[in-house]
Amino acid sequence: DTYVELSDSEYSNNQLGALSYVTAGERNPHLFLIRNRFKYNGFEYFNYTTDPCVDLVLQNVPKFYFGNNLLYKNWGGSTFQLHSGSGVLITQSMIYNNLYYYNKNDTILSVKGGLQLPYNEALIDRNVFLENDSPRTDLVTIVGVLSKFNRNQLVYN
Repeated sequence: DTYVELSDSEYSNNQLGALSYVTAGERNPHLFLIRNRFKYNGFEYFNYTTDPCVDLVLQNVPKFYFGNNLLYKNWGGSTFQLHSGSGVLITQSMIYNNLYYYNKNDTILSVKGGLQLPYNEALIDRNVFLENDSPRTDLVTIVGVLSKFNRNQLVYN
C-alpha cells in the first residue's frame, strides 16, 4: 500500500494556518501525521480566526493517523473532513495522544464526515485539551462519522 507520512516536523508562525492537505479521486494513499509540533500559527482578524492550524479534506483515504502531536498557542484548531464514496472505501482514522494547549478562537478539534454516507470511523483516544479558549464555538465537534471518544481529558477550557 502507498502512504504519505509527515512526521517529526515543526510548523510555526504561519499566518494562514500550518498545514492544508486535500485529496480527491477514487482511492488515495494512507496519511500519517505523527510527532509534529504546530506552534504560533494563524492570527485573529476582527474576532475571527484565519484558516485552521491543520486543515485536512480526505476523500477515499483508507487509513488516517494523527498522533503524538503538540498544538500550542495557535489561532484556530484542527479540522478533519472525511469523505468516502462507498462502504468499500471507509476511512479508518485515529486521533490519539495529542496535546492541544492554549489555542484560541475556534473549534479546537473538528471531525466531520458526509451526512448522506456516514461510513467513516474515527477513534479519538487519549488526547489532552488544556487551557484552550473557544468562546463562540464548541471546543470539540464530531459530525457525520462513527466515532469513539475515549480516555480524553478536557481541563480548564
